[in-house]
Amino acid sequence: MYGVKVEKLKNEIEKITCPAQLHYGDNDNHDPIDAIGAVRGWLVGRARHGDEFYTYPEAEHAFYNRFRTDRFNEPAHQLAGAGVLRFLDANLASTPA
Repeated sequence: MYGVKVEKLKNEIEKITCPAQLHYGDNDNHDPIDAIGAVRGWLVGRARHGDEFYTYPEAEHAFYNRFRTDRFNEPAHQLAGAGVLRFLDANLASTPA
């Protein structure tokens, strides 16, 4: 999930049946830290196997976007990218050939 104002989607977050993974920069200027904390709480409260929630120190909103040189954060980018690949590998069923 990528976006802003995710804290307004509590009902939708609680209804997700598959594992969910969320990433935020600690310095996200679009989502205040209390909103990020609320989303974390809802995801943890779902108690669904496979859910993951990450925040990255010194990272801002759009920290993963290499074209946003004002926001791009290489360490957070590397950690998030590896985490997404691991998450997908663990949670996507392979399709029979």
